[in-house]
Amino acid sequence: MVNHSEGQTHFPAESSKLIKSDRYSSPLVRFVRHFRGVQGLYLMAAFFQVTCGAALVTITLLDLIRPMWVSTILNLVGSMATMLGLYIFYEVLHRRQKVENLIKDAIQRVMISQN
Repeated sequence: MVNHSEGQTHFPAESSKLIKSDRYSSPLVRFVRHFRGVQGLYLMAAFFQVTCGAALVTITLLDLIRPMWVSTILNLVGSMATMLGLYIFYEVLHRRQKVENLIKDAIQRVMISQN
């Protein structure tokens, strides 16, 4: 920030790049901004749970675990873990869209009431 002699504040061109919208930034930066905070933790946990559940189901289907009853129980646990992870993933994404729509609706109501 540069101050002029009249007391006005001027932002240099470098800082205006930070104010630009997300459409000019890389996909990774947009992903990190979109899912920062607790929701990102939930997404990572859901991804890890789906991966581990799918790996467990794959191991049991390849018949790498010998006793059939243990293989069956682990297959059920892996299937349930995968389904729960997918459900958590869906809930996090759905909740994020709901908050964004709520904010857009509030802004729209304010704009309509101002006119």
